[in-house]
Amino acid sequence: MATMVVEIYDALRSIGVAEDKATKAAEAMATLEPQFAVMRQENQAGFSAVRQESHAEFAAMRQESQAEFAAVRQKSQAEFAALRQESQAEFAAVRQEYKAEFADVRQEHRSGFAAVRADLRLVKWQVALLYAITGPTLLLLLRVAAKVGAFG
Repeated sequence: MATMVVEIYDALRSIGVAEDKATKAAEAMATLEPQFAVMRQENQAGFSAVRQESHAEFAAMRQESQAEFAAVRQKSQAEFAALRQESQAEFAAVRQEYKAEFADVRQEHRSGFAAVRADLRLVKWQVALLYAITGPTLLLLLRVAAKVGAFG
């Protein structure tokens, strides 16, 4: 008698399958069991290979992504450094330009104030000269008018 799967035989008999049919089906299943074991083993090996390939591909993708991010980060840092340097150079140029303009304005104001001071000195001398000339002249006129009796 050939080997059979007892569980299959018992299950088929319990639902009313004839003994010879239940025996043949259980024996047929027994012959398939080694094939199922081989298929199970092949499936496990296949899944294992797929798992290893997936891990390898994910590791490669992770490495590529990290390399790309590092390149982008490095490029961004270089661009920001260049932009910072350009901005600092432009600010320095603008700062220098305004310093020169403020120096020019300051010099113009100083020149203008110097001219005003010179004009004021001239006016002071003119007023002093006017007092010097008109003061004695006025006194002389008052004496003459007093002698002539112009005051009454």
